[in-house]
Amino acid sequence: MTSSLRNASDPARARASLQAARLQRSEYLISLAEGLLTPLDLITAACEPSGRPLRRITLRQLVLAQPRVGKTRADAYLAALAERLSISENLASRNVAWLIDPRSGGRRIQAWLDVAHPREIPWPGFPLAPRPLSVPSSTLGTTRSKAVAHG
Repeated sequence: MTSSLRNASDPARARASLQAARLQRSEYLISLAEGLLTPLDLITAACEPSGRPLRRITLRQLVLAQPRVGKTRADAYLAALAERLSISENLASRNVAWLIDPRSGGRRIQAWLDVAHPREIPWPGFPLAPRPLSVPSSTLGTTRSKAVAHG
């Protein structure tokens, strides 16, 4: 029998379970805000059986909880994620459970990581163009996509 059905027969137990889940979510979000954890740490914890309450955190909350990320950057990050997934819906209300859903075959979490950690282009024209003898410093460090949050 699942814990939610077990708790339904005992309201005090259900309230305690709900309070513990809220506490766990708030602790992780505060740790994100203080820079003690990364979003990937939270997502990894949500994959564990003990991290089940973390799956209810929305992607918007997950991005906004990071230091120096406001509404504009969060919206840009979620838009980049939607673009990477080739979907037109607003992902703000989607949650961590949706992100790690095994039915997606890892495609959603891979898109999250791609947006969070863009790869650097070694030189213009890579990989088809040969490496120039000297790469101008203005081209070093350019990225394929603009990351706005760390994951």
